[in-house]
Amino acid sequence: MSWDFKRRCRFVFTILTVLFCFTGIAKSDQEKKFEISIDLFAHEFAIPVYEKLHTASNRVVLSVEYLCKQSNSNALNNAQDAFKALVQSWSHAEVIRFGPVRDQNRFEKIFFWPDPRSRGLKQVQKKLHFLEKNSTFEKLNFDGMSVAIQGLPALEFLLFGEGSEVLISKKSSLARCQYALGISKNLTALSKDILADWISADGFIKSLQNTGENNPVFRNKAEVIQNILKSASEILQLAISSKLQSSLQKSMLKAKPKRAPFWRSNLVIM
Repeated sequence: MSWDFKRRCRFVFTILTVLFCFTGIAKSDQEKKFEISIDLFAHEFAIPVYEKLHTASNRVVLSVEYLCKQSNSNALNNAQDAFKALVQSWSHAEVIRFGPVRDQNRFEKIFFWPDPRSRGLKQVQKKLHFLEKNSTFEKLNFDGMSVAIQGLPALEFLLFGEGSEVLISKKSSLARCQYALGISKNLTALSKDILADWISADGFIKSLQNTGENNPVFRNKAEVIQNILKSASEILQLAISSKLQSSLQKSMLKAKPKRAPFWRSNLVIM
C-alpha cells in the first residue's frame, strides 16, 4: 500500500470519526470522542504529512544543487522528479487549512494560486531577468518579497517552463538554477518552521489538546473539530470550483487547461 493511499485513508478515517462524534451522545462521551479524534488528526495525519513535506523539500534542494553543478539532462530529470514528489507531499499538506501553515503567509509562500491573470508568473520572469543581468549571486533572501516569486508555482516554471532547457547548458543556466535553488531552500525552511511550530514543547498541538479560557486559539474541543471539518470542506470546494471548473469550463471547446495548477509538470490532478 502506497504512502499516499495510506495518508488519504487516515485523513478520511479521521473525518468519519469526527462526524460520528456529533451523533446523539452524552456530553462527557462527546468530549472524550472529540479528544480521540483530535489526537488521530494530529498524530496520524497532520504531523506525518508535514514530516513528509520537509523530507521531500530537502530532496529537492539536493537534486537542484546537483543540477547546478552538473547541468545535464539526467540531473534535470532528477530535479524534476524530486519536484513532483514535493508537489505530491504538498497535495496532502494542503488539506490542512489552519494552524502554523497560516502564520506569516506561509501557505501563500508555498503555493501562490490561483493566478488567473499570470501576474505571479510575470513577477517570476522579472526576477529571473534581473538575476540574469547580475553576474554575481548571493544567497537569495525572500523576506518581504512577493509570495508569487518564492513557492511551488515559481519553482515549477523554472524547472519545466519556457526556457528551462538552459538548465542543461553550463554556459547559460547559472541564474535560473540559482533561483531554483533559492526557492528550494526557502521551501525547506518554511516546511521546517511549520513542523517545528506543531511539535515544539509549546507548539500548536498543545493548543489543540489544551482548549479553554486560557487558550488564545480554541476555547473548547468543538472549535477544533469545526476547523478540521472546515478544512475538509474547503479542500473539496477548492478542487471542484478552482482546480477543475476554472480549467474545464462548460465544454471542451472553452476549456482553459493552462489555468490549472502544475500543468507544466503534468501534475494537475494531484
